Amino acid sequence: METSQNAHFLWGHMRRIFEDPTGEPQREWVDSVPHDGVIYYRWLFNEPRVLVASPKALGEVLVQRSYDFVKPEKLRNGLGRLLGVGVLLAEGDEHKVCCRRC
Repeated sequence: METSQNAHFLWGHMRRIFEDPTGEPQREWVDSVPHDGVIYYRWLFNEPRVLVASPKALGEVLVQRSYDFVKPEKLRNGLGRLLGVGVLLAEGDEHKVCCRRC
């Protein structure tokens, strides 16, 4: 389900996410926006984001369809500089190789 309410045409939902206490906008969306475990919202420059909102959806994203959901490139590159690209940040075939080493 998409939460396009009160989204700025350029900034998406970023302003609210930064101004409200951590996690409050997401908690409100989980409680007020009808969803089947996944909530779609907009980030800076209307970049799409997905909020996983149920244990069943979390299992699907992390286990059953993990290669269908990629991490945002900016997050992956930023954390990769600090942590290195290992099992946590690797994607696709690179992740499969890392998992075989463990």
